[in-house]
Amino acid sequence: MAAIFGSGAYGAISGHSASRCAKLSGPRSARRQGGLAAIEKQNIAKANLLYDYLDASSFYANPVRKEDRSRMNVPFTLKDAALDEEFLKGAKAKGMAQLKGHRSVGGMRASIYNAMPVAGVAALVAYMKEFEARFAK
Repeated sequence: MAAIFGSGAYGAISGHSASRCAKLSGPRSARRQGGLAAIEKQNIAKANLLYDYLDASSFYANPVRKEDRSRMNVPFTLKDAALDEEFLKGAKAKGMAQLKGHRSVGGMRASIYNAMPVAGVAALVAYMKEFEARFAK
């Protein structure tokens, strides 16, 4: 499954129509996922997975203070902004799209809303590790 990390109306998931995405985020879906407490636990796990990697890396950086971080939108930059396009190209080749950050801020942004599975975030982190290993100086 491809993962879209962007900011469209249904940007946190790919491979599904808008009506299918609506079904994935309604009250019945919440019950199927174990209720709001289970969804919150999953969202915390996804955010921690990505933030923990970013915080441990000297190749990537997160510009947001820990106390102000979002569980849904995770911005990050590469140590060398000249690698941004290469990063995006490689992510797209792996089925990950919409990672480009806001035009006024730059860098990257992973939107990991409720419909994004933990496996999607794990795939992003695995790609980030691979990219870092290839391009870190």
